[in-house]
Amino acid sequence: MSVTLYRRAEVDFTLVDPAATPDGEYALARLIGVKQSATLGGGLVKFDNCSIEWTLLYDEILVVLSGRFRLRYGEQLENTVEAGPGDVLWLPNKTRLAYEGEKAELFFAVYPGNWRTLNGYPEV
Repeated sequence: MSVTLYRRAEVDFTLVDPAATPDGEYALARLIGVKQSATLGGGLVKFDNCSIEWTLLYDEILVVLSGRFRLRYGEQLENTVEAGPGDVLWLPNKTRLAYEGEKAELFFAVYPGNWRTLNGYPEV
């Protein structure tokens, strides 16, 4: 393995479930996956006018690069954190949450990187 540079201008985002976000955007650019690392995953993600609910199957770090990002979390999603460019969030495994944003672009890192395989999801 060697050092890899991912230039932002060359990164391709994939819309995730466009039917679930008809008036918004949830797009993902997976950069580091099981092909690159056995321990860590990471990439870029966009949230715009959407709410994506999920329960984490990994530890996650988020860094807000642009826009406004909101995270609702807790059993009933009763807690809210608002973040802007330069803010960093730590999210522990098993956190129930909803990712939301207005033209928000974030960097994410997850551990373990092979969480999909460990939880019965197909690798992408």
